[in-house]
Amino acid sequence: MRKKADGNREYAEFVARVREYTDGSGLELTEALEKAVEDCVKSNILREFLEKHGGDIVNLLSREWNLDEAREAWEEEKAEKIAENLLRDGVSKEIVIRNTDLSIEQVEKIIKKITKKK
Repeated sequence: MRKKADGNREYAEFVARVREYTDGSGLELTEALEKAVEDCVKSNILREFLEKHGGDIVNLLSREWNLDEAREAWEEEKAEKIAENLLRDGVSKEIVIRNTDLSIEQVEKIIKKITKKK
């Protein structure tokens, strides 16, 4: 039976490979996960677990990453809507930028959108 420390070390190796493939090779997360699973199985790292659950791991982690991206997009949309409302109420773009964390380019784009509608 494997020791817990061995499992932790192997998990750390799996994560390191995923990071290497996303950062170093420029692969998309799903591709990096699939490559890491394949390489770890070949290298006898978490072999039994990944042979049994590798596909589930790829699907779960890819979905979680996509949810994080969606959350970020929703937060940005909300900030843009708040910025639009503040700008319509006459709040300066500097105050809007400071309070929404939007870039100056994003706020200027909103200002153009507002002035076109008038």
